[in-house]
Amino acid sequence: MKHTLKIGDLTFEYPFVLAPLAGITDRSMRSLCCQAGASLTYTEMVSAKGLWYGDRKTGELLAVGDDEGPVGFQLFGCEPEILAYAVRLLSQPARAKAVDGEMAAAFAEAAEEGDPEAAAGGEKTGPAEGPARDGSRAERQALSSSGPAVNRPPMGARTVAGLKAPAVFDLNAGCPVPKIVRNGEGSALLKDPQLFYDCVSAMCDAARRAASGAGPEGPAFGESGREPAAPADYPAAIAATPIPVTVKIRKGFERDESCAVEIAKAAEAAGAAAVTVHGRTRQQFYEGKADWDVIAQVKKAVRIPVIGNGDVMTGADAIRMMEETGCDGVMIARGALGNPWIFQEARALWDGCGFGVAAGAGSEGPAGAGAGGFVPPTDEERICQLLRHLQMVCEDKRERIAVREMRKHVGWYIKGMRGATQIRRQINTAATADEIRRILTGE
Repeated sequence: MKHTLKIGDLTFEYPFVLAPLAGITDRSMRSLCCQAGASLTYTEMVSAKGLWYGDRKTGELLAVGDDEGPVGFQLFGCEPEILAYAVRLLSQPARAKAVDGEMAAAFAEAAEEGDPEAAAGGEKTGPAEGPARDGSRAERQALSSSGPAVNRPPMGARTVAGLKAPAVFDLNAGCPVPKIVRNGEGSALLKDPQLFYDCVSAMCDAARRAASGAGPEGPAFGESGREPAAPADYPAAIAATPIPVTVKIRKGFERDESCAVEIAKAAEAAGAAAVTVHGRTRQQFYEGKADWDVIAQVKKAVRIPVIGNGDVMTGADAIRMMEETGCDGVMIARGALGNPWIFQEARALWDGCGFGVAAGAGSEGPAGAGAGGFVPPTDEERICQLLRHLQMVCEDKRERIAVREMRKHVGWYIKGMRGATQIRRQINTAATADEIRRILTGE
């Protein structure tokens, strides 16, 4: 049964990855899970349109630390041209200024030729009146009939300056949050297989073009069919292999619907290197039990690697999912909250080691590693890891923000400990990192 996980030309010895989680999988969380054994981690989902408009906060979500392993950038959006632009921009962040310069020049030319409003620096987002934005083909046609959905030059260079390129790109087609779905993004893409295909295809094509050293492509080029020349100082081939594009989908949209096989086939046909399947529909959100059978159905229907997701709360769950579905890898989400050791547990079971004997006080090696296999962390080890997590977040963000964000992590780390309720109550009123440390250590 044991095998490696292959995504494009990437090979991972262990098939366990950390899911992208909004507001959670920041640099600190990813680093801790990587050190605990996650083979691949993902950023929080990032708006492709936010990159287009140069939103500073969007860029901050993509910062990758030197102590992290392979990191995937998860993008969300429903406009193929803008998703393609984001992939181009992030594939070679070092030349982002040149990318935006080429795009801006082409937009200026396009505006002068056929769009006076764009030439004057204005913005047009479609017809003033009409149906709500839902990502449907009818809606896209309505927008295109009155001009490009976005005809303003991109400003992504200021957003991605200094960033590292990702190991993979991932398209979010599973987010159930209403405000995302209303924009035709996230799991709304499940309702329009053709649009989903177009988005994946555009991202894969952009990754190939970026690897070959070609210039960027955005809405203006998508409409005109023109491709700008790469700058003279830009190497003919930056990377021999394109950055792989993966997708994350759900079982379906409606509660009793199952379209995962159709959508996964569309992803494969569009060039995706792997597909992650969450065994719930959009209408379920995170309620009920994840349907692992649909993961098995997708695995039988496509040739690309299939990564299972949903209801993996222990390392044993991860192994059981692989045995029952035949999936190539497991994406762990809520099971990693306050418990990065879940990756150590999964790896130990994958190696056939099972649970080991506690290493004992004063022994060397990471918490969770004992003779013969995995040893669950003690309460003391959990608190030490929590304090380390707090310190890392404080270093990455302002203390006020770090204190607010760590409140939820504290609840996850101390779940089941004696006095956890009282500790959570005190943490929720703490205003500084030092207060949190004193509460956790009892000083």
